[in-house]
Amino acid sequence: MIKKIMILAVIAAVLGAGCYFGWVYYQKARSAPPKPVVIKVGDFVTNLSSDSRRMIKLSLEVRGESAQVAKQMSKENAQVRYIVLSVLRSKTFEEVSMPGGMERLAEEIRAELDAFLGSGKISAVYFTEFVLP
Repeated sequence: MIKKIMILAVIAAVLGAGCYFGWVYYQKARSAPPKPVVIKVGDFVTNLSSDSRRMIKLSLEVRGESAQVAKQMSKENAQVRYIVLSVLRSKTFEEVSMPGGMERLAEEIRAELDAFLGSGKISAVYFTEFVLP
């Protein structure tokens, strides 16, 4: 009889420890921050504001807070491209060609996309190609 009680006590202890460690692991996994992802937005060629003969050509990628942002951007691709094109067309050649112009352009695109998608969803904008012919 005592042997059965000892075996039950050991089994209960093992199950209790397993449940405890499983719960701790589950809580850590649930509270882990989402992994940022880099999302290819696409290639853009458009006229600049000041002179219809001046164009800008670039390839754009953004860093989003999670895979959910990538899905949202994919679903709303037309609006995202429209926002980027609107920002590009509002710039003059002088604004984008001056020192720091590319960084200011990236920040403005990031702010506009972030406002559209929801605050904090876009943390950086990367130009993988940038040409002012």
